Amino acid sequence: MSLIRTLRWPAAVVVALAAAALATTVAQAHSGYDHSDPAAGAVVDSAPAEVNVWFTEAVSIADSSLTVTDAMGTRVDLDDSRVDTADTTHIAISLQADLPHGVYTVHWTVVSEDGHEESGEFEFGAGHGAHPAAPTGSVPTEGIDAEVEIASPAVGATITGSDLPLTVHLHNVTLIALGAHDHAVPAGTLGGHLHVSVDGTALGMVAQTEGLTIRNLGNGTHTITVSLATAEHQDYDPPVEQSVTVTVSGSTATGSPSLTTAGTAVPAAAATGMAGLAAPASASIALSLALVALTTGLVAAARRAT
Repeated sequence: MSLIRTLRWPAAVVVALAAAALATTVAQAHSGYDHSDPAAGAVVDSAPAEVNVWFTEAVSIADSSLTVTDAMGTRVDLDDSRVDTADTTHIAISLQADLPHGVYTVHWTVVSEDGHEESGEFEFGAGHGAHPAAPTGSVPTEGIDAEVEIASPAVGATITGSDLPLTVHLHNVTLIALGAHDHAVPAGTLGGHLHVSVDGTALGMVAQTEGLTIRNLGNGTHTITVSLATAEHQDYDPPVEQSVTVTVSGSTATGSPSLTTAGTAVPAAAATGMAGLAAPASASIALSLALVALTTGLVAAARRAT
């Protein structure tokens, strides 16, 4: 029996496996956290009667649930987690009455329609002085071609003085007012607000594109970045952002850079991270590439043997 006949079947099997792995990598869009009430990282006046969480895709009614714990890890919910049958992206759970002020953690486990299980958690605070952790992770753009463009200043501009007017143009983006969590944005657009940073340091977050000024820029070269974030301050994946580099001269700045709208300082942007969420997708892609490489090697070996 020739080597080509010996290798033909294993190669075909590997090709099928590689194709399946690649299809899985491309097609799977597992359900993840989208938004919630209370919002991730938010501080409310008092503990709500219930927590509501919305996910990016429909979830299994039988296998998806929430739990809520206090800072000591004790459950404070009424164990009545339920998926909304009219909107299976939505899960709610009731909380015990008269909960004290503090930080609470919402734990979620959901199973997508393809049977894939995902889990995560986020914090919210109740009462003055509560300090929940900032939400982390990223939200996929789902192929929407959204853009953030810094219209002014121009790339490479030279600025005289310490104040820099900032104007932003948006494409397929719906701005959501800070503190609002209405995610009913038009189809084909991404919703959220803008995070502004200078040289990698967050200055603030805004829901407007004009009337912005970066103040107290020192002499030298600076990188200005404007990025789109969700209402819960999570980055999009891939990022929807733009950076420009400018040179400042003649500055009389005496403090750190800040962001203002019509002379009023805006709140600092929440720090976010997304390395953890990127790992599963990266591993799947790596596996697919390895299978493709193996297939290529087997086929090449078979051809050389003939």
